Amino acid sequence: MDRIYQCEDCGARFEEVELDIEDEPLACPKCGGLDLQLIGEQIAEEEH
Repeated sequence: MDRIYQCEDCGARFEEVELDIEDEPLACPKCGGLDLQLIGEQIAEEEH
């Protein structure tokens, strides 16, 4: 399942694949901000 986040610092939205083990804190790919809000989830489509 993909999670959709919005950065509270710059407003960028991005998707991250949900992992069982998180090695590092999630950061915004645009500004590097750590103040993120989960705004939605979607089921990843499998390619055939």
